Amino acid sequence: MAKTVEDLMEEYKGPLLEEQALTKAAEGGLSSPEFSELCVWLGSQIKSLCNLEESITSAGRDDLESFQLEISGFLKEMACPYSVLVSGDIKDRLKKKDDCLKLLCKLSFFEHLNSYVCGFCYFQDL
Repeated sequence: MAKTVEDLMEEYKGPLLEEQALTKAAEGGLSSPEFSELCVWLGSQIKSLCNLEESITSAGRDDLESFQLEISGFLKEMACPYSVLVSGDIKDRLKKKDDCLKLLCKLSFFEHLNSYVCGFCYFQDL
């Protein structure tokens, strides 16, 4: 039986369900283990639903550049509209809290994250 978005909404039990924790993790960007793990988790859920080729698999802090490349490839396959996330110098991506929230906005599809993250994105000058 295939999973639905509603099923996935019930599955995330991580530490970033609260707005304050999510904001703090976004401020840390890829240096935040919680933020990185959320990106990997969201990517795996989306990949399973959408049959994508690219994936986000390594949340290792040892090689942030490779992790950023994985994220960029995944976002490109998803036709991400945020050029700041998929083009330019790889080392400059995901350094700002706003860019990290844009990433989560693109990856996030469940309500408890979506209400805060995507609300932020819609009211920004993208």
